[in-house]
Amino acid sequence: MLEIDDLTVRFDGIEALRRLTLVVPPGARIGVIGPNGSGKTTLFNAISGLVAIAGGTIRLNGRAISHLAPHQIAASGVARTFQSVRLFQRLSVVDNVLPAVGTTRDARQAALAALDAVGLAARRDTLAGDLSFYDQRRLEIARAIAQRPRLLLADEPTAGLSQSECDHVIELIGNAFGAETAILLIEHKIAAVEALCPRSMLLSEGRLIVDAATSDMRRDPRLANVYFGTQLPL
Repeated sequence: MLEIDDLTVRFDGIEALRRLTLVVPPGARIGVIGPNGSGKTTLFNAISGLVAIAGGTIRLNGRAISHLAPHQIAASGVARTFQSVRLFQRLSVVDNVLPAVGTTRDARQAALAALDAVGLAARRDTLAGDLSFYDQRRLEIARAIAQRPRLLLADEPTAGLSQSECDHVIELIGNAFGAETAILLIEHKIAAVEALCPRSMLLSEGRLIVDAATSDMRRDPRLANVYFGTQLPL
């Protein structure tokens, strides 16, 4: 479904991604882990068209999307959440979701259904800026649900949340998207990755180091020592 071949991204001559190659099948749920600066968010930015690529190709369902504009990539079926919440703070909750649905006659109903999926339908008329941080995280997920994406790029969706909120957000992501939607998840909390993603890819210095079962990677002391310090974060 998603095919990346020899992807290279440079910033001021520094290679943030180095000839990265990977394949994500339809419906796969894959963690993207690694230390800060390893290229995780750069990978998401390259897929979603937010940074220029220096080399390689990105294909979605056989179609090259490498040089499309971000709105064209989104229309092709790629949804994105961000580590820092990006909402229209002075618009209502439902008005934040409507742009993801389109302009069809049933758009508002689809937006409300997405809000219902994350438990925010009752707050449809609340300004997004008046929501708690946890509810803002859920609103971002609702916006992604409304897109009905083929690929979801979730960049640290639990950042800033309590443990119980983190667990709920991971559960929402796991349940809200159908089997046809592939999910790539960036998370520093390895327990959260393992709860959602049977498989994970470990990046370091822009390279793919390991692609294996998340449970095996979590329990490998060599990976813990080299890439995460003496203990994997929970």
